[in-house]
Amino acid sequence: MQAGILPNRCVMIEVFKTNITSREDAEKVIASIHNTFPGYKANFDLWDCDNILRIQTVGEINISALLPFLAEQGCLAEVLPDEPLPISTIRSIVRTNVFQEAG
Repeated sequence: MQAGILPNRCVMIEVFKTNITSREDAEKVIASIHNTFPGYKANFDLWDCDNILRIQTVGEINISALLPFLAEQGCLAEVLPDEPLPISTIRSIVRTNVFQEAG
C-alpha cells in the first residue's frame, strides 16, 4: 500500500441524467440528499442538456438507495456511463471544488 492512501477511502463520483430544470428544484433536491446521505456532496449542472446531478463521497455511493430516494423527491435520475473526462473539465471541477470549500 502506498503511503498516505487508506483502503476503502477513495473518492467516488457518480453522474446522473435528471429531469430537474429549475434552480429552486435543484436546491431542494441537494438539501434532501445532504440531509439523508450526510457523507454525500451533491451539485447540479443545469446548463447541461441532461440536467446533470453529480454525487461525490468517500467510499461507495449506494445507488440502490439513492435512485428511489431521488424519485420520491420528484427527481427522475439515470446513471450515466463512465466516460473519460477532458482535462479541461477536470480542471474546472477541481477549481470549483477548491473555491466552494474555501468560500
